[in-house]
Amino acid sequence: MDKTLTAFGYGMCIFSMDILLDFLKTEKIRTKKIAQYLQNEPEIYLRAIENGIWLPFVGINHEKYCISLGSVAPSFEKEWEEKFTHKEFNITVKDALWTTDISSFNPFDKTKYIDTYEVSYQNEALVKNQFQMITSFSGFKFDVPTGKYKITVKGYRRKKRLAFPNANYAFSFSLRKVDEFDSFCNPREDELYDFNVANMT
Repeated sequence: MDKTLTAFGYGMCIFSMDILLDFLKTEKIRTKKIAQYLQNEPEIYLRAIENGIWLPFVGINHEKYCISLGSVAPSFEKEWEEKFTHKEFNITVKDALWTTDISSFNPFDKTKYIDTYEVSYQNEALVKNQFQMITSFSGFKFDVPTGKYKITVKGYRRKKRLAFPNANYAFSFSLRKVDEFDSFCNPREDELYDFNVANMT
């Protein structure tokens, strides 16, 4: 069903590994700080967005988020309140999609994604007045058939807030397969898109 991702930095993103690596090779991008590079190179960034290479969702709080890719899980309907819907973003897939926090792209280490469906780390956190070692996840892989897709993004807030380390916010990503991209939407257009569900009342 859904998975819980911890978003460090200022957002999260979606990409297909082989598609991303081919793009980096074609554009002769050698830096490992990919997010920073694309931010400083707007023409290359827009090519990536138009062709569905990389899809960032920025300006979100450092929080834990439940992630669902595909149809919305029943628990999202019962326990969660939908706060926004944004449609028609492009993504190109070869075999699978990754969702990661954007800090994983500054720097990007492709070896972390080999032969695994998740990227995790251990950190110490205060839970019920005691410090405990907990496992946090910065990336999840979803099997998706190869092709071009339009993505609809929905943001959710839990109706009844739960104690840490539970996630109280969620994103679902629904895919619609298309033959070609005839248009694109730029998720960095702040006047059109707000993804910061944690700040929505």
